[in-house]
Amino acid sequence: MTNTSIIAGGRQPVNRIAGSTYNPKVGGTTAHPAEFPIGTPVTTSPTAGGTVIPGNAAQASTASVPGLAAGSAVVGSSVIVQMSGVLHLTTEQWDAVTGQTGGLTDGATYFLSADAEGMMTTIAPLGDGELVTPLGMALSPEDFLIQIGAATAGLAVSSAAAAMFFGTTAGTGSAGNDYAATVAAGTAVPFPRNGPATGTTVTRASGSTFTVASAGLYEVSWTVAFLEESQLQLAVGGAGVANTATLSGAGTQINSNTVLIALSAGDVVSLINPPGNATALTVQTADGSLTHAQAPNLTFQKIA
Repeated sequence: MTNTSIIAGGRQPVNRIAGSTYNPKVGGTTAHPAEFPIGTPVTTSPTAGGTVIPGNAAQASTASVPGLAAGSAVVGSSVIVQMSGVLHLTTEQWDAVTGQTGGLTDGATYFLSADAEGMMTTIAPLGDGELVTPLGMALSPEDFLIQIGAATAGLAVSSAAAAMFFGTTAGTGSAGNDYAATVAAGTAVPFPRNGPATGTTVTRASGSTFTVASAGLYEVSWTVAFLEESQLQLAVGGAGVANTATLSGAGTQINSNTVLIALSAGDVVSLINPPGNATALTVQTADGSLTHAQAPNLTFQKIA
């Protein structure tokens, strides 16, 4: 049977200040088969009732945290878990569960880590399938106000979810002029060079079209400078997408935009000079005292 008590008044137990605690058994894990450090955020073991193990925000079964270990946590024995109030530890003890040096970051909010079990982090997990569990706030390098929040699904921004494509004009640093020809109405702006990318969420289909590998909500942005008054519009399968057209004025104006769009696997996306427009568009190159090559770009980021 666990024992729940409120620590308040009188002589405070070591490492705890006025907080609610309970005393479950300690369970082992592969990473911590014998013990885990004081200050560890713990979760109820999904396989052994009445025991706690180090929490991990990488999956729902270990992301709910009742509190932090406020005493020695040796597998098979009981541990005091503090659920609220201020937990005071040395900077070295906090370093063991944060991966930092010099103790807690004063004023920072901490979350349960998804990178390693039993760790705290100032950066909320954002990976696919990861959960966000607030743990509380640092009052000083040694004092932590425990304010446990519910484990909730964060906005997943996968590390394998972004790609940039670009081209270069004539000018200093140019790898070749990709924009010698104008962009006629009804045709796509070329972005023939591959920029930084993580994974294969969006891949190249041609010099001006790009294939979506994974369905989801995407943030798509572009920046292109033209000599003429211009319109650009995102297109899927060659057809312009409503509410994505942008306008820029004549005389070397930048046409840029950022939109959110739901895309399906297999969709072919491009950026077009909309059909029906009278003007073929000339991409601005290096000119006069501005000698460096321009780099028009199109960027995709999957956000959900």
